[in-house]
Amino acid sequence: AAAAAVGPPETPLPTDVDDRRTATMLETAVFADGTKAGGVAMVGGGGGAGGGYSAVEDKAWASIRGDMFREYPYCRFARFHVKGFEKQYLKKGAKAYEGRWRVDYKASLLNGGRKAARRMIEEREAKRKKDEEEKKKKKKKRRLGRKKKKKNPRGAKAGDERAVVVAAAATPAPMNRTISYIHIGKAGGSSMSCYIRAAFPYMKDMHCRMSSFPSDDPSGPPESAISRQTDCYAHYDTDKQCYFINKSFLFNVRHPIHRIASWYLYEHVWNSPFTYNIRRTTDGARCGNLMLSTCYRSFDELATVGLRGPRPSRKRRLRVGNDLTEGECSHWAWAAVQGEVPANFHNVFNYDWYASDILSRDDAKSESESEGTEIFAVRMEHLDEDWRNLDVFVGGTGDALPNVDVPVNSASDKALPVADKSVSGGGIANLCRALCGEIQIYKALLARASNLVEDDRRASLEELRETCPEEVDLRPRTCEE
Repeated sequence: AAAAAVGPPETPLPTDVDDRRTATMLETAVFADGTKAGGVAMVGGGGGAGGGYSAVEDKAWASIRGDMFREYPYCRFARFHVKGFEKQYLKKGAKAYEGRWRVDYKASLLNGGRKAARRMIEEREAKRKKDEEEKKKKKKKRRLGRKKKKKNPRGAKAGDERAVVVAAAATPAPMNRTISYIHIGKAGGSSMSCYIRAAFPYMKDMHCRMSSFPSDDPSGPPESAISRQTDCYAHYDTDKQCYFINKSFLFNVRHPIHRIASWYLYEHVWNSPFTYNIRRTTDGARCGNLMLSTCYRSFDELATVGLRGPRPSRKRRLRVGNDLTEGECSHWAWAAVQGEVPANFHNVFNYDWYASDILSRDDAKSESESEGTEIFAVRMEHLDEDWRNLDVFVGGTGDALPNVDVPVNSASDKALPVADKSVSGGGIANLCRALCGEIQIYKALLARASNLVEDDRRASLEELRETCPEEVDLRPRTCEE
C-alpha cells in the first residue's frame, strides 16, 4: 500500500551541529570485509524484524547496530533508572515483565499528590481568609474616609466619588475558577506553556527561550484569562497534586496517531542528541528506544512489521539484546507504542497516564472528587482557534496565542538524522489497533471538554476517522488486540 504521510517529509542529515558523530557513523560505516556503506544505510533499525532491504543496507545497519552496543554497554532507562526501575531492567540480556512497574509507579505518585494537594488546599484556604480580612479592613477604612469627607465637603475634590464608582465598574470581576494544566507531551503543549504563568518556570530555559514571563514585559502581550486562572502545572511524572487541588483541568490534545509518530522521531535514539541535547554516552542510553532501533529502521517498519499480528502476551518477558528475534522485536514494538515500557518519556506519559484518573472520577465512589469536575481541551490541530475560544469561555478577551505559527519543541523544526514519519496503509491500521485504548481516552476528552462545541467535536472526529475509520462516533468502544 502507498505510504501515507503523517508528518513532514524526510530532511537531510544535519551538517551544522556540535555532535556530528551520528551522521558520520551513517556515512562511514565499514563492514567486516572492508567495504563501506557509502551512506546507503537507513537510520532507525533493522536486524530482527527487517525485510525488503538490500544486502548492502542490511550489512550497513548490522555494523551501525554493533557500534550502538559498543557505545551502550548498559541499557538504561533515563529518569526511570534512578527511580527503582533498574531492579527490573539493568543491562544487556536482562529480562522483566512489562507493565507492572507502571501501575505501581503511578499509584505511588497519585498517593503523594493527594497528600500534597491537601496541604496546598489548607494553605490556599488560610490565604483566602487572610485576604478577606485585609479586604474588610480596607473597606472599613474607605467607609470611614467617605464619612470624614461628608463632614468636611471642602476637603473633597469634585468628582472623586464618581471616579471611584467608574473605576470599580471597569475592574473585571474576580475569577474564582482555578485550573490545573495537564501538559500532554508531543501535542502542542510547549507552545501553550510559554504563555501560561504556572507552566513558564518549567519551560522557559528549555523550550521558551525567554528569561521572564512575556506578559511581565511592558511591550509583551497581555496575560490571558487562561493564564491568570491556571495555578498548577503537571507534566511527565511531576506535580501530581495538580490532579487533586482543583476541579477544572486543561488538557492539550492531538490526534493519537500523529502524537505517537512525533514521539518516535523526537525521541529516536539517533535524534536524541539534537532534540534533547543529550550526548550519546552510556549514561544517556535510552533502553526502550535502543531496542526499537535495533529492530526497526523506520517508523513505517515499526508500525507495518512490528505491530502486525496479535499483541504478544503481557505475561511474557521482554528481552534486551542486539540479537532479538522477530517475535521479540514485535513484543518491544507493542509494549513501547502502548506505553507499557519506557522508550524515553513521551510514549509512557500518554493519554492513559495523564487523563484516565480524572476521566474516571464521575464513576468513582468518592463524590467529593468527581463533583463539579470541569475539563477543557485545546486541540493542536486547531490551536489558535481553541485558545481564543477558551480564553473567552473563562472570562477573557479572546486574544490570540502569541507566536502560534512558530513551532516550540517540535521535531519538524530540527534537522534530524531520522525524519520520515510516512506510514503504509497497513501500518496505519496496525497503529489504530494498537492505540485503540489511547484513542478512546482522546475521544472522551473531546466529548467532555466544556469549551468545545459540537462543530469542534465533529471536525476532530472526522480527522480521526480519516485515519481510523472504525471510530464512528465519540462514544467509547471495546478494543481488540
